[in-house]
Amino acid sequence: MDRKSARQKRAAVQRAEAGVPNWNVVPFGYRKTSKGIALHAKHAKMVRDAYAAILAGTSLHAIAKQWNAKGATTTRGNTWTGATVRQLLMAYRNAGVREYKGQPVGDGDWPAIVDRDVFDGVRAVLTEPGRRKGGTSSARKHLLTGVAKCGKCGKAVGSGAAVAQGRRVYVCKRCFGVTRDMAAVDRLVVGMVVERLAQPDAAELLVSRDAPDVTELRKRAAALRAQIAQAERDYDEDLIDAHRMNSKIARATAKLAPIEAQLHDSHRARVFDGLIDAKDVGTAFDALPLDRQRAVVDALLTVTILPAANKGTGFHPDSVEHSWKL
Repeated sequence: MDRKSARQKRAAVQRAEAGVPNWNVVPFGYRKTSKGIALHAKHAKMVRDAYAAILAGTSLHAIAKQWNAKGATTTRGNTWTGATVRQLLMAYRNAGVREYKGQPVGDGDWPAIVDRDVFDGVRAVLTEPGRRKGGTSSARKHLLTGVAKCGKCGKAVGSGAAVAQGRRVYVCKRCFGVTRDMAAVDRLVVGMVVERLAQPDAAELLVSRDAPDVTELRKRAAALRAQIAQAERDYDEDLIDAHRMNSKIARATAKLAPIEAQLHDSHRARVFDGLIDAKDVGTAFDALPLDRQRAVVDALLTVTILPAANKGTGFHPDSVEHSWKL
């Protein structure tokens, strides 16, 4: 039985390395033809747009909501959720890559929906530490919650209600050291963002300061993923024990993480898509969905809400500090 199992594993690996698809159902974005697997024109465009949207700061739930509004369903006929959109976008097949046990092993025998660098960039975004996986809605409802910092304790601010005044406020729920009128803070921050993006040199924001060589990064990342896949194959064929496999994978993964982060950074310019060189930056910004607006603010500047210097009434702009990131 052990020999039969080993032969079956080797056969599975060989099929994977040959690029043969292992799909019980043709995935979303593809269709089956008499000549093999081809792109589904409408669905492939939706998937391609979803990758671009993630890199621009759109949430998984926003994409799911948009797809459901269009009447699109999963291959099982279900409505889309943030979790199912994430599962789709994490699949290597969309980059034309065959995987085995979750790791890429070679080129697939089907067309890619997106380039590998786009796929790697989105994968880096979706696997960021602390990011939810889309199982429950975590969409923010306000511009600066989780983005702006408390000037007293340094934690991210949340939202609350000033019942007596009947208005929403930003409040630090850790130390309760700051409370500021939400609408006033939003107007101030949006004004700074719009003014910056309307400057003649705004196009320079699209230039990476580190100017990473994406092609070289992709090669290094592919080599490390190959090491991970090889370690798993060696274990499957009883060439190494679990301890050595895990050690090899851990070393390769540690080297892979910063490379994937750089690939992610190479796509940061997508956050400003539609804003740079817009005739009316303010109108263009207002037209963006909230998660895109939040991504733009977070990419451009750090916002800190300071404790009240006095107990006077009214909003004081100097109670909000900012520093430019770009």
